[in-house]
Amino acid sequence: MSMRADRLKPVQALAARNASEAAVQLAELGRAVEAARTRLSELKGWEQEYAQRMQGESMSMGDLLDYRLFLQRLADAGQAQQRVLEEAESAFQAGRATWLGLHSRQEALNQVVLRYEQEARIVAARREQRESDEFAAARGQGRTQSD
Repeated sequence: MSMRADRLKPVQALAARNASEAAVQLAELGRAVEAARTRLSELKGWEQEYAQRMQGESMSMGDLLDYRLFLQRLADAGQAQQRVLEEAESAFQAGRATWLGLHSRQEALNQVVLRYEQEARIVAARREQRESDEFAAARGQGRTQSD
């Protein structure tokens, strides 16, 4: 193993941990987006359902005003939920950018460590070959001198 690769192992492990934590956070942000989207869909569905009910019923003026106020509150809740969804989507995009950056850093470190390890193997193989050649040459000279 290369000394340079060994020195980078802790940094590589930290980068992997950071990327993994960012991936977990990204998944949580994705679930928050889906929850906000589902809640918005529910609110819009209720708003449509109650608006349709109002069209087919005859009500007193007081009930009609209460019903319209209720529908307005549903519409307001839908608008507020739309903002929640937009914020969740924005947080998801920021989390995705963070994860991509950390993941890219991890991959780059992995490549550097791999390259250092490959270089160390090549140096070791050359050293072994050189030692083997020197040993063979020394044996050859020993035979020549004893002949």
